[in-house]
Amino acid sequence: MTEERLGQGSLGDDLPTEVLRGFSASATWLVTGDRKAHTIRPDHPLGAHGIGAVEIGGRFDWLHADDNGPDVGFQGAGNRARNIRPVGGKTLTGGVSWWPVYFTRLMGNVVWEHYDDPLLAPVPGRQGHYIALLGRLQLSIP
Repeated sequence: MTEERLGQGSLGDDLPTEVLRGFSASATWLVTGDRKAHTIRPDHPLGAHGIGAVEIGGRFDWLHADDNGPDVGFQGAGNRARNIRPVGGKTLTGGVSWWPVYFTRLMGNVVWEHYDDPLLAPVPGRQGHYIALLGRLQLSIP
């Protein structure tokens, strides 16, 4: 994505174009062989001689921001910076979903994040990797 910044300088002048690059890729697999439509309806729910439906999934995201102008002067992070400081990050997520019965879903995810700029990291000044563990219980009204 590119965004022109015409007339946005402190003197009404044009700033270099902001350039964002990124992508996301994801995949899931229903391990138990159930069908996937709008929602998952386990073929063999728990309590009816089955384990329910189990799905595993993964996702990778990458984003980088910069400008197309000369790399001179003070580098800033604001939307009106004349020289945008190059920043970016990556995220890798893996998860498991389990439908023991039709209206109940239990989910767990492990998320690994990396921030290129320590000022934009969740803990300012700490570049590096972050790991988050997430869990969720979802109940559907039939």
